[in-house]
Amino acid sequence: MRYLKPLLLILILLPAIDAFAQEEDCAVKLREAQQLYDAGRIEAVPEMLQSCIEKGFTQEERLSAFKLIILCQIYNDDPDKAHEGMLSFLKRYPEYELSTTDPDEFRFIFEQYRTRPMFDLGAFAGVNRTHGLISQPFSPFNLNKEKPKYTADGFAFQVGALFNFYASSKIQISIEPMYAQSNFQLEYENSPLEGFGVLDHFERQSYLYIPLSGTYEFNMEKIRPYIRLGGQVGILFDNKTSSTEGIYTGPDEDNLNSRNQLNYWVFGGGGIKYKLNKAYFFLDLRYNFGLNKYLNSADNRFTQENHTWVYMYQDSEFRLNSFLISFGYAFSFYNPKRTQ
Repeated sequence: MRYLKPLLLILILLPAIDAFAQEEDCAVKLREAQQLYDAGRIEAVPEMLQSCIEKGFTQEERLSAFKLIILCQIYNDDPDKAHEGMLSFLKRYPEYELSTTDPDEFRFIFEQYRTRPMFDLGAFAGVNRTHGLISQPFSPFNLNKEKPKYTADGFAFQVGALFNFYASSKIQISIEPMYAQSNFQLEYENSPLEGFGVLDHFERQSYLYIPLSGTYEFNMEKIRPYIRLGGQVGILFDNKTSSTEGIYTGPDEDNLNSRNQLNYWVFGGGGIKYKLNKAYFFLDLRYNFGLNKYLNSADNRFTQENHTWVYMYQDSEFRLNSFLISFGYAFSFYNPKRTQ
């Protein structure tokens, strides 16, 4: 029994010892291969390193071995093998970027391949603040000729998915379907009726947004800022309103029929990506500018009787703008391909 524990310990450590020995052996092979390459004896180098490519090298050693094999195939006047090696290299390291130490021969082969991602898939969530711009105010009893304004009613939220397609290494086309809420309120600085309480009107909307945009990315290693410009369609599928007169707040009412269900915006913004291995986190900021001349339907302005006779309120003609901030994560998909 006293020999059992040492024996078990040896059996447990044996794989680690074997792996360490293999790594040492492969590291020696890489040094020897580099010496042969420097001496111009390149014929035996690819075969010498091939057995360690899959298992035995550290990542840095594997990168050096791949480059050495490709260079040997170039100098051995075997372009087919060199391109085969480059494709294997890029499939393993699709995000590799050329450095100043890479030989011109390696650079020449590398630049014949598409190395940018094909597309990104991701998800995001965030918050927004919405406010309205009134083009023509309406109020049934605005005796004081007060000017109402639509302001944000706190923060609302949005969640969505990201589909990002690469036109080039710096230009991307993005589609980001999202569910978003908008909360805003109609405020008067003073009561439109002398002797009555201040009137406020609150509105909560739910949208399906379908934004389409283009981004330009600035490559700064791990941190990659970008700017964005685009447009979006918003499908309104839920709209609740409530009003306050003095200390009394009325119940939520369905006001969907007096709103356009299809609305349009243009937007601009930017953000920052933090690059990971084949993925990235991103922080996105944008401002949506409403294009609809009227968010509400003028024909239905007087269909809500409670608005007129209880809350002394009627819809103004307005459009909605909003500021959004989102945080998300995306994964990049690559398909290296020879282009020349």
